[in-house]
Amino acid sequence: MISLLMLSGGIDSAYTLAKLLKDTDDEVLVHHIHLVTNSGRHEPEAEACKEIVEFCQAQYRPFSYTQSAIDRRRFVAHGYDLMSAGTEAGIVSASYFITTGNIIDRWFVGLADDDLVPRTRVKRAQDCCEYNCQEGNAPGLFLYEQISLQAQIDYMPVKLLNATWSCRSPGKEPGKDGDEYKPCGECAACKRRNSVERSKKPRLSKAEQNVKALPWTRLVHKGGPHRKLYKER
Repeated sequence: MISLLMLSGGIDSAYTLAKLLKDTDDEVLVHHIHLVTNSGRHEPEAEACKEIVEFCQAQYRPFSYTQSAIDRRRFVAHGYDLMSAGTEAGIVSASYFITTGNIIDRWFVGLADDDLVPRTRVKRAQDCCEYNCQEGNAPGLFLYEQISLQAQIDYMPVKLLNATWSCRSPGKEPGKDGDEYKPCGECAACKRRNSVERSKKPRLSKAEQNVKALPWTRLVHKGGPHRKLYKER
């Protein structure tokens, strides 16, 4: 089994990477997209991914790591990260097939149980992957059964958690080696991260420990505050 993870640098995707490396024998491919915007978020995200990759390769096992970039600094709208992930997943999959002759079986993004992503958006991310996979068969989008952000944090080693980055609107402050990015503390991503702390003695339930990776169609349900958007078009 060959699995591709789209690594954002955040908690959800770092957790998913750790699960893939620890709980499967898959050949794991990891890809990060530098989503370049005027907010500057791409710089701390890239640094977070670098630290996450280095930690996981040393702590768990080797895997392939690639990167690409999408520059949207001239636009005020940046689109949905999930759509970009689907698009690049298709390109990575086609490139992998062309260069190796092997097909990537599935691709992953990280989601916790508080990620209220509309079903149609997830479906369209898979569509983006399929339409952009020029050679070979497009992989299917898989997700781990969703657990709470608290459980994800408690699952990860402290060093891995500390390597992650969440803020979408970072500021800069003077540091020892020049300006350093600091979380704004006000964006939705910061508030979400700050709403939980790692338990002093993490203890996950058996259900939280034994979550399975399943096709997205079995995990993204029609309900919740976005239910009006779930109608297939």
